[in-house]
Amino acid sequence: MKIYVVSHFYDNGEDYEDYRVYKEHKLYSTLQIASGYFWAAVVDDYEGKYVLTEWELDTQAKKTLEESAWIECKPYYNDEWQGDYEPDYEDYDYSPNPTESYKEYWRWEDSSPDWNDDISEEEDRAWYEYVTTPGTNYQEWELVNKEIEERKKQIELESLNEMLEELLTI
Repeated sequence: MKIYVVSHFYDNGEDYEDYRVYKEHKLYSTLQIASGYFWAAVVDDYEGKYVLTEWELDTQAKKTLEESAWIECKPYYNDEWQGDYEPDYEDYDYSPNPTESYKEYWRWEDSSPDWNDDISEEEDRAWYEYVTTPGTNYQEWELVNKEIEERKKQIELESLNEMLEELLTI
C-alpha cells in the first residue's frame, strides 16, 4: 500500500544560537489529494521547501515525486528592533472596557476618541448586549465547531473507505 507525504522544511531565518530548523509532514491516502495540497502550497507565497514523496508502506521505499525550490526564510525580528529603537506610540489608553455595566460603558465610550460618531446609542447598546451575552456567541460558535468536526469525521471516513477498498483489491 502506498501513502503520499507532503513535507515542509523551513527555519526561523535567524543566525547563530537563535537558528532553528523545523519540518512538518502531512500524510495522504491518494496522490490526487497530496498533489493538490502540494501545489496549493507551492503556488502561494511560502518560505522554506516543500517535498512530495510516495511511500510504500510494506517495503518502506520512498520516491520523491515533486520538490520545490528553497526560498529563504525571513527572520521574525527585523533590523529596526536592533539597538535603541523605540517606535512612536500615540498617547491614548488602549485598555479594554474597564466597566461591568452598560451605563458605565457608555460613559467610558463617550470619553474615548470620536471613531464611532455614526453609531447611535441604540445600535451600540444592541451590540454591547450581543457581545456580553454568553449564550448567543457561545451557541453560534458551538454550531460552527460541531459542523467542522462532523466534516472532519466524514473526510476521515471517506479516506479510510478508500484505503479499505485498496486493501481488498490486493
